[in-house]
Amino acid sequence: MSEADQVYAEAERRKQRAEELGLPKIVFDFYYELARHFPARWAAFPECLPQSVTDVQEIGQDVVFSLGQDRYTFRWSEQSVSLADGDVGWGGELVLSVNEKRVLQISVHGESDEVAVVSWTPADVAAFVEGPWVQAISALAVEAKCAHEEATRLAMFREKEDPKELAYLKERFRIESDEPSKVEPGSVLWKLFGAEKPSWLKRLLGI
Repeated sequence: MSEADQVYAEAERRKQRAEELGLPKIVFDFYYELARHFPARWAAFPECLPQSVTDVQEIGQDVVFSLGQDRYTFRWSEQSVSLADGDVGWGGELVLSVNEKRVLQISVHGESDEVAVVSWTPADVAAFVEGPWVQAISALAVEAKCAHEEATRLAMFREKEDPKELAYLKERFRIESDEPSKVEPGSVLWKLFGAEKPSWLKRLLGI
């Protein structure tokens, strides 16, 4: 086997390995749904971030943070292309570097709906260097999702307990006033026909 054949074969093997580990989806979903929002939420909503993440920064268009002793950098780029049929195609690329060394690069395909919202799907692994970061980023993705879900739950609880919202509901539904007398379902309808319920109406309603 020539050197070229060996290189292509090894590259293909490493692509398959990345796919087996589920890294394209794990890493892309973690970045696009959570990590890219970390810089904006670092100070304002710290409860949204996993506790293991520190020193979050946005450098240019890159999201950079520390995880233990390591420095993680996500670099995302995207572009649109006008297709022959008049539609618009989207392509993206996500590069993950650990301590300034690229360890994963993913090509991503995008499709836009009628309101121009683009949905992204990892399409190909363009670079992959396996190492301890694989387990670290996989665990972080789970931790970050749990932190986000817990923060969302707490936000909903705080909104539910908000005095202004409670006062609004009490005023709208007059909850603090005397309870209205209970009206048996259908009783108003029967009054339209007198005290007794007509037999034809019973058959119509199946009662």
